[in-house]
Parts: sequence; structure tokens; C-alpha cells
Amino acid sequence: MSVAKHLKSIFIMPDVIRDSSAPPQNDNELTHDRFLPDLFESAISNTLHQKVGRGLRLTFTNNRKSLISIKRQAGLVDVRLSRIFLLADENTVYDLVRFIKGATLRVPRSVMEFAEKSTLPPHVAQKALSRANPVGKVYNLRKIAKSINARYFDGALNINITWGNKPRRKKRRYGNRVIQLGLYDRDLDLVRVHPVLDSETVPVEYLGLVVYHELLHKKLGSKRGVNGERRHHGSEFRLLEKEYEQYRWAMAWEKRNLNKLLNRRHKLV
Repeated sequence: MSVAKHLKSIFIMPDVIRDSSAPPQNDNELTHDRFLPDLFESAISNTLHQKVGRGLRLTFTNNRKSLISIKRQAGLVDVRLSRIFLLADENTVYDLVRFIKGATLRVPRSVMEFAEKSTLPPHVAQKALSRANPVGKVYNLRKIAKSINARYFDGALNINITWGNKPRRKKRRYGNRVIQLGLYDRDLDLVRVHPVLDSETVPVEYLGLVVYHELLHKKLGSKRGVNGERRHHGSEFRLLEKEYEQYRWAMAWEKRNLNKLLNRRHKLV
């Protein structure tokens, strides 16, 4: 059964989606903003459970890096699936089923293409953006981004920016000698800056370069290489990055102080 058919069946059974803890309401008072997210989750969940079988254990996530992960053990299939796929078309869902069932070992192209052009559902993005906090103890990222936007982008960018969360643990996937100081989240249209830079010992000129770097990602997006791989730092990006007025000074400062930033990161845990 298609996702659309499941949606139809859910719409004619309102008790399935009504919050039992909420006060009774008239049907006219039910809003799309409140219930549609659950409808889409139920729709794709029902489809996958029917097609994959009883051994499926499905968890929806807001993860935008690992869009789908599968673990098979003792006849069970644990699947963690990004909510990006809540609005997937029927062909994409069909290929998801084949991948989950092990009919293909590689993620199908249709799934990759859908994920590439898709973003998180609006209600998920809005919730994440509502938690954005650009004002730190030392620096206000909103003011810095506004200045850089005016100077280098003619004020054309609509910017969402926040300090990132403090690290939760010291052990890291890529070791203790790597730190990601900035990130542009395409799905949320949000720039995140590592909280280790919210310090009086970090010059504003260097923090400005980090913000400028991420705003370049927002402006340029990513390009495809000759073999189809995604390239985030192509020749155009590198040329524009060097247009930052204090680029050479900031890079020299980073080289001298990287170890200090790494050590300070551990103190944030």
C-alpha cells in the first residue's frame, strides 16, 4: 500500500492521532500544524512495516548526517530513519524497502537523490531554529554575521546563526586532534559555531573568518566532482575565502593557537 493510501486511512480515523491528554475539540478546531507530522510518520511507518515484516523496529530521527542506519540481529532489523523521508514519493519508499530487506547492499540512487534535494519537514526545522542562541558570554554572533554579510555579500544573505552545544564527552569519532569550528547546516539553513571560540582569548578577526567561511557554504552550496562526489571546498570557494580581509593573519593565528583550542574544548565537557 502506498504512503498516500495510508494517509487516507488515517484521516478517516481521527482517534488514532488525537492526543488523549488534550481537552476534547471539535473537528473544525483540528489544525494541520498540530497533527500532520504524526500523520506522515504513521503513514510511512505502516508502509515499511507491511513491506518489511514483523522483524522491523523503526525509529525516526532528526539526523541529517546519517539518514538511515540498519542493524540486523536475531531475525530483527533495527532501522533508524531520518524524518527527511516522511515526504518520500512511492518509488523512493519502494527502494527504501529493498535496501532495508537486504535486496541491495548499496543505498539506491533514488534514495540518495531524494535525500539530496530534500530538507527536514518544516515543523522539525522550526523547532530546531527556535533553540538557536547567537548570544554568547563574549561574542554576539548575530552582530558579527550582520557585519560580514554587509561587507562581503552586499547584505543579500538571510542568516540564522547560533553557538553550538557544548561537547558531551571527550572521546570523539575522529580523535582528539580534530575540531570542527564551524558548520553550515543546509537543512536548517543554520550556521553553527563551536563554543570554544566564545572566549576573550579568541580575536574577533579569527571568529569572523569562521563565520565568513560558513556563509560561503551557504552562498555557493556544494559542487559535484567528475566522479559524482560532493565537493564542498572547490577552487571557487578557496578563491573567495581568501578575499576575507584578515585571511592570512587569521590562518596564521589558527596555526599558532590550534592546540590551545583543542585543550580548551576538553574543559567545556
